[in-house]
This record gives sequence, C-alpha cells and structure tokens, in this order.
Amino acid sequence: EGPQPGFVGRFVKPVITHVLHRGSPENPRDEVVPAGPAIFGGDLKLTSQASGAKRRAEFAEWISSPGNPLTSRVMVNRIWHHIFGSGIVPTTSDFGKAGARPTHPELLEWLAAEFVSPNEAQPWSMKRMIRLLVMSDAFRRSSRPNKASIGVDAGASLLWRYPPQRVSAEV
Repeated sequence: EGPQPGFVGRFVKPVITHVLHRGSPENPRDEVVPAGPAIFGGDLKLTSQASGAKRRAEFAEWISSPGNPLTSRVMVNRIWHHIFGSGIVPTTSDFGKAGARPTHPELLEWLAAEFVSPNEAQPWSMKRMIRLLVMSDAFRRSSRPNKASIGVDAGASLLWRYPPQRVSAEV
C-alpha cells in the first residue's frame, strides 16, 4: 500500500589520508591515521586499513567514553542553555580558547558527571537531566527583579533569579 521507503547507498573503502605539503594535493607527505584530536588523547589505535564502519564505531566509543568529559560537558551546557536561556559556558558552540569561560565550572563538572553516571538506570539520559534542572532551586526562583542584585549582576549569571525569556511553542 503506497510508496515503500528505501535506501540506496554504496560502501566506499576509506582512502589513505596524507598531510599535504603547503596544501597541495600533488605533494602528499606523512600518512595520517584515523584518530580523534591528539590534544584530547584521541588515539583510536586504528590503522589506515580499518574499514569505515570500524572507524565510526571506534570514534563513537571514544566520544562517549568516561575518559572524554568534553562530550558530556557540551551536552549538559546545551541543555542548560535551552532551559535557562544562557549556558553555563555562554558560548555554547565554542568551548575552546576563543570561547567564554564557564560562570560556574564546578556546577558544570558536577552536572556532566551526573549526566554520564553509570550508577543511574539511564546514563546519558537527556530526559533525566532536564528533570534534574527543572526541579532545581535555580529553575524555581522568581524572575522578579531586585534593584540591589541587578546592580551587582544584571545578567543573573550568579543564578539569583530565573532569567525571564520567551519560549518557543514546541517547548
């Protein structure tokens, strides 16, 4: 009955990647093995002969491993940003040196650890993290302004009030 969904694709064997001298494809130099960023300890222990599926699986395991806390920090920060209107790290797409520093680094670390906690029934659960945030004291605070507090922290980055914001219809 009706059109049937389908998928057409082809599997291509990954090619060996080289560092290109001065960016020129005519001057390949050293071979680049599949890995995550070295600055984060991203050695995946793969060779250039590894299949594309193996590369993707190893990279996904590395990204979600407890030894790589960046993924959980970024996800928790994005959830916080969605709920509070501004992230703990205000630059949600830049956790690097060009990005802003976290307003509450200890809170970010604690939330990231809670997000991936193996002690919970559902590690990496966005629903559980959203529930934790909306049940928090920071979320339940009044958005009513206070002259003394506005003089010290107008943007409410110290969480003295819930920042008033417009919410999209989907939320």
